[in-house]
Amino acid sequence: GKRSLAAEGPFNGLMNCSVLEPVVWLYRRTGDRACLDFARWITEELGGNPEGPEIFRLAAANTPLKDCKSAKSGTKAYEKMSCCQGSLDYYEETGDRRLLDTIVAIASQVAAEEIDISGGGTQDERFCGFAERQTRDCAVASEMCVLTTWMRLCEKLLSVTGESRWADEIEKTFYNAYLGGLAADGSSFDSYGVLGGTRERFHPRQCRMEANCCDSNGARGFVAFLESAVMSSGPVVTVNQHVCGTVRIKELGVVVDQFNDYPRKLESAVTLSMHEP
Repeated sequence: GKRSLAAEGPFNGLMNCSVLEPVVWLYRRTGDRACLDFARWITEELGGNPEGPEIFRLAAANTPLKDCKSAKSGTKAYEKMSCCQGSLDYYEETGDRRLLDTIVAIASQVAAEEIDISGGGTQDERFCGFAERQTRDCAVASEMCVLTTWMRLCEKLLSVTGESRWADEIEKTFYNAYLGGLAADGSSFDSYGVLGGTRERFHPRQCRMEANCCDSNGARGFVAFLESAVMSSGPVVTVNQHVCGTVRIKELGVVVDQFNDYPRKLESAVTLSMHEP
């Protein structure tokens, strides 16, 4: 009896379905089975509803991201990657390997076809084969919401797969396109960034509110970078980023200390302190 999420609103429901991640989080915190059922329905809307974005079918057909447009509206980058994040969380609860394989395939496409030399990407907030277009005059490129969500998706993939290539993607985006969009005084984030020309503090008023999504979303990039810098899985500790500071892994009784001036100097001292060898 529900109205279709995928058939309502812009971009064939991508925006609506991007609530998938917090719905799974709510299930984890409450144990309410209704939340998991709702997450399953959203996943079905993403993949099985012909009126929706059909992101799983298009990925299985290896359709280039820039061609997932028109009726399927799969080019809207921020929302599509947000749905991918939520799908990974749902995969963790269900073990449906097809979901993981599909999201890895989509993210691999993003890295190969959309991300430019600075770790940015997209034009007009959409996938467009930007890697091949990056030297053109693209004024509305590398939306901050896209950069932040790309790093968050890579953080989730790094956690789920353990593959270091996702840490490499985070590093490239963080030190270049992302920090390049941060004001020198740390007060705000640009909405868009370009490889050449002049950056401007551009924060349009949105949705009839005195607020801007890019400026609001920007800070989440720091969280994605720092939360993935040092990770643990079972007895294994993995250092993914050269971050000067201390990380305590309570469940293992391990403290990881890093001292460096990265990326100014390509040297880093790592010290492990453990309760037992």
